[in-house]
Amino acid sequence: MKYRGILSVGTFADIMVFDSRAIIDHATFEDPNHYSEGVRYLFVNEKRWSIEGQPTRALPSRALRRPGYKPGVL
Repeated sequence: MKYRGILSVGTFADIMVFDSRAIIDHATFEDPNHYSEGVRYLFVNEKRWSIEGQPTRALPSRALRRPGYKPGVL
């Protein structure tokens, strides 16, 4: 995954800013569709995805494919 996860010009990285004293995860394996409390900002590929825990309408992510990926072939 070249150019991913490094904070540098020309790379892609996700950044989460959170309050370590207030972070609480409400999701479970049985009920995973809940956001965590205490997350202040979430950036995905340089775009703000959430502000003060509320999602924006930004859709900055995309599916990552392994080398040699062919649609329909597992």
